[in-house]
Amino acid sequence: MSGYIKEMFGLPVEGSDEETQRAWASRICPFLGSVCTKRRHDGTAAGVCSVRQSGDPTPVICCPIRLYADNYHLLIEVASDAFDKSEDELCLVAGGPEAIDMARSVTDRTVVAVFGHGWGHELPLPVPSNIRSTVSIDWIMVELDSSGQVSQFCAAEVQTIDTTGSHANAARELMDTGNVIRDTVGLNWANVRKRIFTQIVYKGQVLERERHCSKGLYYIIPAPVFRDNFDSLGGEDMLPSYPKRPGTITFFVYDYDPDITFETGRVRPLRHISSYTTGIHSLQQAFSNYMPAQGDLYFHAIQRGLGIE
Repeated sequence: MSGYIKEMFGLPVEGSDEETQRAWASRICPFLGSVCTKRRHDGTAAGVCSVRQSGDPTPVICCPIRLYADNYHLLIEVASDAFDKSEDELCLVAGGPEAIDMARSVTDRTVVAVFGHGWGHELPLPVPSNIRSTVSIDWIMVELDSSGQVSQFCAAEVQTIDTTGSHANAARELMDTGNVIRDTVGLNWANVRKRIFTQIVYKGQVLERERHCSKGLYYIIPAPVFRDNFDSLGGEDMLPSYPKRPGTITFFVYDYDPDITFETGRVRPLRHISSYTTGIHSLQQAFSNYMPAQGDLYFHAIQRGLGIE
């Protein structure tokens, strides 16, 4: 595989100018407001937000932080959807004891305590005793009433594309000269499916038994990754549409704002473009039935390897 970097440190790589290169040299992530936390093997900040494959102009977001543009705006969009309130009615604060004080003092909006990246600490899930690793959901958002008690909560996972190969040489060339070159970076579609969905199913089943989580699990995902996941699992035939309720998963799909193109030196905005809700058990069944239509595939591969076919 081979591909190209599309965005680095939040800025498009095509047509980069001196100002863009100075921004890259600072290694500041515009979505965090601090140095990029993604590291290469040599310890330097990677800074790559999205890539595209050779022969395909579609940019695919590879860093979850890229989705946190506009000061984590996606959180308030999810909370608005889950709690059936407008964005203006909500006040998001870091999860912790201080959130209770805020809920008691704020009178014009509903306070939502947020647990997750850069806000309150992640909340680990209980796991069976034979599993030694811990499991956390990326985001838990808790609606508090005026007395500081929990009214309800919603849970959200964030997933971008995994990459293979490397974009280190391409990034170095951009930093040094501003030139866009091809590198060995590829998109690992299969890894997202086989590694992530086992966790998603488990987390969705845990949430199904939560009395205060009425909308199930939200899965925040870039549009190209959603299309691959959805199509590979059988589309609407295997993942029928459900109303949001306990035991569902809602794909909350983001993409680059179609009304705004990539411009030199400017961060391209994202937009929540669609949602699709299905049952967590439908997802489990679709994932378990992810089988090829024909048998003897390895036999025929062996035959071709031996030169027989």
